[in-house]
Amino acid sequence: WRVLNPILLLILLSYLAFKMYIKSSVYQYLYIMFSSQEEAQLLYKDQLHSLQHPLDIVMEVARGNLLYGQVKLGSPGYAEMKEATFRDKYPSQTFGDTFDEIFVITNERCHKQFGQFKTFADQAKIKFTKILAIPGREIDLSNPPLPLKLSDPNLPSVADMSKVQSAVLRRQIGYTMTHLEIWKRAQEKNRQRILVLDDTLFPKENLIQSLPNLFNWVDQESLAGSQPWHFIFFRRKIMEQDWVAKNESYWEGSEEMWSPNHMHPVVRAKPSYGAGIYAMSINGVQWVLNHFTDYRGPLDMQISMLQREYPREFVALSACNNDAPQMFCPEIVREISITEAQNAYECVWRRMEEIKTASL
Repeated sequence: WRVLNPILLLILLSYLAFKMYIKSSVYQYLYIMFSSQEEAQLLYKDQLHSLQHPLDIVMEVARGNLLYGQVKLGSPGYAEMKEATFRDKYPSQTFGDTFDEIFVITNERCHKQFGQFKTFADQAKIKFTKILAIPGREIDLSNPPLPLKLSDPNLPSVADMSKVQSAVLRRQIGYTMTHLEIWKRAQEKNRQRILVLDDTLFPKENLIQSLPNLFNWVDQESLAGSQPWHFIFFRRKIMEQDWVAKNESYWEGSEEMWSPNHMHPVVRAKPSYGAGIYAMSINGVQWVLNHFTDYRGPLDMQISMLQREYPREFVALSACNNDAPQMFCPEIVREISITEAQNAYECVWRRMEEIKTASL
């Protein structure tokens, strides 16, 4: 008994210690689950990446095989995640918070047009960067800024073009180069999310109010699905051969909190025409800069070509009324129409191109 008694005592103590360990582990797990988000870390099962993201956004996503990691007191609340698109400034509270920079393209000859846009922007308290479109007269077709690989079979060679055809081509190349310069600037300044729009367009109030919440959810779904997004249309026409909108898959998210129309505000966009107003992530900026290596047609057309050529790799979304799509999304974007005494066509040619495309 004298020999057995210490052994039993040791077994009892071991049992109590093991019980306390299990109890503390459960408490620790519960503490991780229900403690403040700023004190927890979340780890994916496999292939952890070094990208860091605030944890509060991730804990709201209830999908994706997520595991809770060890508590580290005093940690800033960041977690290692797989690749995704995520903006550090989270959450966005206002339209101005939603983007690192808003670029507004205007024509140097369209002062009234830009003045009206600025009036609307001031009323909505929206700050923006004014970008002058590169005029067509600065484009030399004999030495173009991008190699010409024109996709339109109806166009003659540059040497055989009429003056009107060459003028239109130069204007379109200048417009594409203007966007390329914006993308390069965004990359150099490490802008994580930008908005680009013509000064002939302005977001309606419902879009202005819903955008902060919309982008918070777009980024959450990017994290949950471990898939970066690149481009978001706010004005588009689905190309005729791709018009079966019901085949567009939803980019997940709340359908009540952040939709401009309380339906399905964001989908994976089918090839679409529309670069009048769009958003891009830093992932998208880098991607398009790597793929815009030549000029094949108007910017809107070339984006749709990239969608068709890279349907999985190029993640283009749409934030229009996707359950009942209307051409060029009039439910969330309005046109600004100002009659200029001179240079009228120079100020509205982008919208005229849309009208021409709408009739195709």
